[in-house]
Amino acid sequence: DYGGFATIDVMMPEQVQPGTILAIRRKTGILGQLKVSDVSAEGAIANPLPGFGPIEPQPGDELILPPQY
Repeated sequence: DYGGFATIDVMMPEQVQPGTILAIRRKTGILGQLKVSDVSAEGAIANPLPGFGPIEPQPGDELILPPQY
């Protein structure tokens, strides 16, 4: 457990609720995945899932619903 969390702006609230898994995309790569723990009018809080890469998320990275393989 990393013990960290991210606060995120939610552009499509109908697709994000507690338990939703989101991937952080930068250009064509996926940096890691987050699991949403709380959603409010101000945004959401999410926790990194195991396997998160060493690269830190930055403003401008996109949050997407991860592709289903």
